[in-house]
Amino acid sequence: MSSPNTPGCVYLLADHLDMLLAAGEDLQKLEFENLYSDSSPEENPTSIQQFVRQARELENSAIGRLMCARAQASQLEGDDERFAMLARLFLLGTAHVSDVLQQFKNPETTAFDCGGDPINYATSRGLVAEETGCLSIVEKLSIGEDFRLGGHIELGPLLDLCAQFLDSLDTQFGLFPEIPAVAEVEPKVPEGRTAFF
Repeated sequence: MSSPNTPGCVYLLADHLDMLLAAGEDLQKLEFENLYSDSSPEENPTSIQQFVRQARELENSAIGRLMCARAQASQLEGDDERFAMLARLFLLGTAHVSDVLQQFKNPETTAFDCGGDPINYATSRGLVAEETGCLSIVEKLSIGEDFRLGGHIELGPLLDLCAQFLDSLDTQFGLFPEIPAVAEVEPKVPEGRTAFF
């Protein structure tokens, strides 16, 4: 059970971390398989465009949650000495989000770097090698731990950091109480009768 003295920012921080982890897991479920490797991208634009669009949506969600989590972690750092060091480590470990934020604030730069071009997006996020000329020769795209959010933050280490931080908060404040298991009770059958009616 959570403590009545739990700072309000802890609940907000935990929620943002939890949603960030969910977005990261959904990102890693995305996959694109090129069934038309002999065709040009113009002949097969739908599936790759859909993959990029879904990846962008989840990526933006994760980045938004990360920015909110950092704001709450900064408040926790000043409010609770027990978590000052842990909050500081989280802030330092996610400092590159400022580079991503600057990119998002400048839509012209974002459009120039990636825009709606799947190959630029794939290379900037580490999905394919930079020397890859076109996606028509790529048989499969999948998002792993080395995916770079906003082109700067590796997904795997970020999720590990968030999970550790969330576990520490839960251990201290009991944010996610365990639901007791319900024991199975066998129905009692009156004497002289069977269980079949």
